Amino acid sequence: MGAHARESRRSAGCSKIVEIELCLRVHNLWLQFSTQTGNPGFLHRLQGQLSVQIAAMEDILIPLLIRMLVTAAVVVAATAAAERAGPFYGALIGAFPTSAGPAYVMLALKEDAAFVAASAVASMASMAAIAPFVTVMVWLAPRTNIWATVAAALVAWTAFAVPISQIAWTPVTALLANVIVYPACFWLTRNMGRPPETQTRKAAPWYTLPLRALVVGLFVGVVVTASQALGPVGTGLGAVFPIVFLCLTVILHLSLGGAAAAATMHSAMRVVFGMVFALMGMHYGVVAYGSAIGLSIGLAMSVAWALLLIVFYPAREKIRAAIK
Repeated sequence: MGAHARESRRSAGCSKIVEIELCLRVHNLWLQFSTQTGNPGFLHRLQGQLSVQIAAMEDILIPLLIRMLVTAAVVVAATAAAERAGPFYGALIGAFPTSAGPAYVMLALKEDAAFVAASAVASMASMAAIAPFVTVMVWLAPRTNIWATVAAALVAWTAFAVPISQIAWTPVTALLANVIVYPACFWLTRNMGRPPETQTRKAAPWYTLPLRALVVGLFVGVVVTASQALGPVGTGLGAVFPIVFLCLTVILHLSLGGAAAAATMHSAMRVVFGMVFALMGMHYGVVAYGSAIGLSIGLAMSVAWALLLIVFYPAREKIRAAIK
């Protein structure tokens, strides 16, 4: 019993010593921190580090939030136009570069003209992956459910986008790739995408509109954030990723049916083809005159293409009706 008592007292004494040592270490750390916080140099360094971190977060978050808000607004507006004015005007709003536009504005504020010009060429080449993406949607939307349609379209986009990202493109070769791919996809969908003669809109709850904006904004946030660290090629690819078409198709398919979604995408492919030339004009404008003028040239060419389509839209519809 005596030995056992001595051993217990020894263990208790060791535990007490450990506790005292821990308390002394904590006390010393607290004294060091208190001394450093009273040092103006320490506070200045801490303030500088915080300022750098806040500036880095602003560089990422502000462009990201703007793209999220703009893209969400475009999808909501395009959906409303497609539901009320028809597939063509919904496609016109959805295909206008309101998603890529803010991305390039923010890019021009952050990077030099050479980076913006190189990204424009990458975006030009990446446009060749959008035509197969839309073609698959036009083919499958009236025939199957929305999730199978979206999955197949994303597979088609990936099948083209991955090899495109591995090639060193010039403006001329990127233009040639699009001139080959788009007419082929136009031909494949030549007898498809007619608007449904009777269109029944499913009643939507009050929260549908804000939910659309939230879902699209979050999706854009994921896509843009993933493309920021990939250089000009990754940035150019991410800038024209068909997020608007993807979300617009899902919303229209769920609210109006597959035929309405296919008709909208059919028109969208014709609209988005003009963005290839707008990106080419933007590239040469940035190289020759700088980012501000180059981006303005791209915007002007996009507007001109949209106006041209609006002018010729009635004649095109008459021709399609006569063929039918």
